[in-house]
Formats: sequence, C-alpha cells, structure tokens
Amino acid sequence: MRALIIITFLFFTSAVKAFDVVQAFGRLPTMKDVQISPDGKKIAYLRENEGRYYAVGQWMDGKSKPAIFGFEESEIRGLTWASNTKILLRVSEPYYSRADFERFTLFRLGIWDIEENEITWAFNSDRFKYNVAAPALVSKILNDDDHVLLSYYYDGLGSGKQLSALYRVNLIDGDKEEVLQDKNVNFWAADDDGNPFFYRKFDKKLKKSVSMLRESGSESFKPLMTEVEGEKKIFDKAVIGLSADTDKVYYIDDGDGGVDHFFSATISNGTVDLGVVLGPVGDQSYDVSELVYDYHSSVLTGYALVKDFEEYRFLSPELAKVYADLRATFPDAEVEITSYTTDRNRFVTRVSGPSNPEQYFLFDRSAGQLQFLGEGYRVEDKSVLGHVKPFDFKARDGLELTSYLTLPKSSSGKLPPLIVMPHGGPESRDSKSFDWMRQAFAAAGYAVFQPNFRGSSGFGSAFAEKGFGEWGRKMQDDVDDGVAALVAAKVVDPERICIVGSSYGGYVALYGAVKRPDIYKCSVSFGGVSELSAMHYHAKEQLRGLEYWKKSIGDQYDYDELAAYSPLDIAGKDSAPMLLFHGDKDTVVPFFQSEKMYKKLKKLRVKGSRLVKLEGEDHWLSKGQSRKVFLAESLSFIRKNIQ
Repeated sequence: MRALIIITFLFFTSAVKAFDVVQAFGRLPTMKDVQISPDGKKIAYLRENEGRYYAVGQWMDGKSKPAIFGFEESEIRGLTWASNTKILLRVSEPYYSRADFERFTLFRLGIWDIEENEITWAFNSDRFKYNVAAPALVSKILNDDDHVLLSYYYDGLGSGKQLSALYRVNLIDGDKEEVLQDKNVNFWAADDDGNPFFYRKFDKKLKKSVSMLRESGSESFKPLMTEVEGEKKIFDKAVIGLSADTDKVYYIDDGDGGVDHFFSATISNGTVDLGVVLGPVGDQSYDVSELVYDYHSSVLTGYALVKDFEEYRFLSPELAKVYADLRATFPDAEVEITSYTTDRNRFVTRVSGPSNPEQYFLFDRSAGQLQFLGEGYRVEDKSVLGHVKPFDFKARDGLELTSYLTLPKSSSGKLPPLIVMPHGGPESRDSKSFDWMRQAFAAAGYAVFQPNFRGSSGFGSAFAEKGFGEWGRKMQDDVDDGVAALVAAKVVDPERICIVGSSYGGYVALYGAVKRPDIYKCSVSFGGVSELSAMHYHAKEQLRGLEYWKKSIGDQYDYDELAAYSPLDIAGKDSAPMLLFHGDKDTVVPFFQSEKMYKKLKKLRVKGSRLVKLEGEDHWLSKGQSRKVFLAESLSFIRKNIQ
C-alpha cells in the first residue's frame, strides 16, 4: 500500500496570463536541476533569465537573499551540491583552436561558494587547459565537508599516453592532491573518508576491462579474478559499483538480443563468484538507461530503464519505498529523485509527463507532505497539452517498432495535420516524458508522430546495431512505414504532413523532403546532416568519433555510396520546401552542412526554402531566443505548406 502524499505549494509558483504557443514553449525551461542541500536548509537550481541560465542558491527560510551566479558567454549546464555552502557548476564554453582551424566546445567544473558568491577553478593549469571534457565527481566524502573526490585526465609527460587520475580537491581554495592514477580508468569508488578502494580500467593489451580492488587492510590494488573451469582468470565484466560493505560487485552484461542485464556477485578473497541477475526483472526488452549512485557518496543505489517513461529500480529498500510512494502519486509521469538530505528525510523530485511540464516537488518523508516548487514550462491551462499514447507498428520487413502519437486537444471534426518528428542520435529514443517541441506543435493543432526506428537505443544492442549503415535506407523506411500505418488507421490527414527534426532527425527531415515529397509536403531541419562524407572529416578535426561514424554511415572512402544517401547530393527540383536552422557555434554538426544544403536548394529553385542562421547558438538550442525564433518560424512555415 502506497503512502498518501499531501501536496502543498512553496515559493517558485508563477503563471502565464494568456496562453501563447511560442511564449509558453519556445523558450528555455524557467527552472531546472533543482536540488536540496545536504542539511536540507537550501535549494539550488538553474533559473532562466533573458534566454540563458543562472545558478541560484536559495535559503528555505526566506530570510536571506538568494545567491545568483552567471556568465556572459559560457553556459551553465548543470549543478550539484558538494557541501552545505559549495556547489559544483558544470559549464561549457566555445573555443576556437588556431592550430587545428577548428571550433570546439570545452566543458569545465567550477566550485561556487554561495555565501561569498565566488567561483573557484581547481583545474586551471596548463596541464588541463586543452581538455575537452570536464572533471567528474566521484564522491563528496561524507566524513569531510571541505573536500570532494574528482577524476580527470592529462597527458603523461613524454609518454604520449593519456593518464586518468583521482584528486582530493579542497572546496575552499581549489587546491588539489593527486591520490591515484592509472591509464584508461573509467570508474572509481571510495569510502566515506575519501580513500579509494576500487577502480575499473580498460587494458589495451588484454583488450578487456580490468577491475582493481584494494581489500581492507591492504595498501595495494589487485585485479579481481574469477574461476572458469577450475582456472583463475581476470574478471572482465564492466563492474559499475560495489555494495556498501564491499562484499558484492554489480555489473552489466548482455542478455538476449544484447539487452542489458543487471548482475550482483559476491567477492571472496579477490575472486568473484557466479553472478545473479537482479534486473531487468520483467523488463527483458529494455536496456539499463542510467546508473544511480548515492547523492552523497560513490555507492551504487540502483539503475533506470525507459519503458513509456524512465523508471528506477533501487537496491536500497529505503529509497525504493520513497520512489514507490512518489510514483503512486504521479502514475502517468516520469518521476526522478534528483537529490536528498544526508538523513534521507527530505527529497527533491522531478515529475515529467504529458500533463506535467517538468515540475519539481519537495517531499518531506516524516511529514508525508509534498510541496510544489515550480515547473519548467508555465502552462496555466493544462487542457492545451496534447494526449500522448503509444503507437506500435510493423516495418515493411516485419520488424516490430514502438512510437508515440500525440493528438491535439482542439479538433474541427477533420483529421488533424501531422508533424513527423524523428529523434536525434540516432542512438537515442523517445518516451512519454514531457517534450516541449511535441507539445508546442500539439497546442498549435497538429498531431505529432515520434517513431523509435531501428538503430534507436534502449532496446538492446542488437536493435541498435540494426541501424548501422542504414542512414537513408531501413531507418528512413521505418519512419515512412510508421506514417503509412497512421494513414491506414485514419487518424491523420494524409495530404497534410510535414517532417521536423534536429541533428540525425534533421537528416531524416531533409532526406524525406528530397526522396519522398509525395509524403512530406514540407521539412524543417535544425542542425541536420546533409553531406555524409563531410562528417568523417569533421570527426577527424574534432579528434573523436571516427570509428562510430564508420559503423554508423559507412566507410569514409566510399564516396559514391555516401553521396547516394546524402540529401545535398541527391536533391532535385521536385524536392519539398525546406526550412533550415543552424547555430553558428555548433561543434557537433558544423554550420556548413545547412549552408551548403541551402545553396543547393537555391540553385535548384526549390520554392519556399530558407536558411535561418542562429547567432551564438550551439547544437542543443541552448539559448531562449533561438528557441523562440525556431518555433515561430517553423509554425509559420508549416502553416503555409500544410494548413
């Protein structure tokens, strides 16, 4: 039986007086990343102001003024409490390398003191100057409020090899001490005093994962072993955590169809016994989407998977009970515990669903009370939100696929026009959680179709690998087949269909307009790929991702094959009108991909096609003004073509 949770309201509530689609959805969420301090006396979150985010530290008693911090150019991407007065801010900044003639996005981690309203950078020396990724939090060190453990990487002097290191960082002045280092480490664990006792690395000589454990009372690390047919071998499974008393390891391994299975196995004298499957129990068709660690330490507390919503499975009975109560309160929404106090009495939770536009609540377990903190999108009249439901169909080769269909609330008695909205990635997936773009189009009177085509993530590696080499082929056919199934079901108007997407979804939108103008009367692309061969060169320039692109789109030297599935190369005069958006600071898909596509459309005289350059914008529509321009221009363009 689930606990009854009483909902009250706190201090972040506000509403839009008159509903307007662009104003309501074409903007950044008002607030996000809401988290509670370890002592439960303060709340931190990111607050939107004039199209960008500022970090806010707010005292719950309301007696002290909130601390507010922001940057002129850099973007704050996320935050987490490091102590009761210090917050770690994850920040990105654009960087142009004159040596490489290439633009990069660099990520950094700062220590924000909310009492002094100052930020300290622990890794600002030349050794880390050109690192692309940010330091990662390993543990907050429960028994030491003034330090945290962070992991980072650097090039070993004269070795030509990249080293991974664990640092004890002083939260007051940013001083750091290197505690441990090795090559290619991708996971660390430490005790409550900040002493590391485990790490996992990839051994390039052995070509496998090796887990290193320091047993109690020992100073040295030794590889975990396992026994196979009486012979001891290195335990090469990807260990993702240990139990609090370190007598168990947790790891993920492939089940049927390459779907992730979550295992637990006991450790005895450095040897791992046969693992027991803990999950996904009853979730055999879904991958583990996220690993959940204790908010205050490096102890693994559970995992998540995405069905219609992302759902969490907790190892701790205490956290499992809290989560179950919250899920019972919001049965048709995604519920995430973002943070909690050290005594696990007060929890901040994010609720996201068709009728929950990124809402945040504070749950007091002892009082059984839930306080509303605020929401990302201020939609006073929830009746404008579209109804989202699963829609399953079969591709032309018989492959069973899932998708989501959102129907507008308003109806003129006619079948609604359709927006086809394939996700990016392509190794990503859609769900029923709140989607601002989906709801914006639904509020404007359109049905929205979001297919999880082959190649999507979350359904096992075998399903994801079905998308390798299928850009413009079977993955594209899956989208077209889903549209055909909707038309056959007589739920949308077959004569009024437009396709909209970003990144890989932008590629699908461009390709659909070029190859199937009989289906798609118009196309909108944000940051879409138009020339496949150029992505190989871009990956080289970005110093990452070349192997992925080879698997995903094909060999870089197979020019004819790549051109045959590039919208830029195959566009013709009969292509559907295309509206292209692209940020000039995009480092994932460079701006020239849309620029060249527009020049080709202009040369072909494809009527109604335009290019909108978004100044200062990246690959993720991070600026509020960009979202407003995107949504307003897209709605105007779509109305002209299919209304």
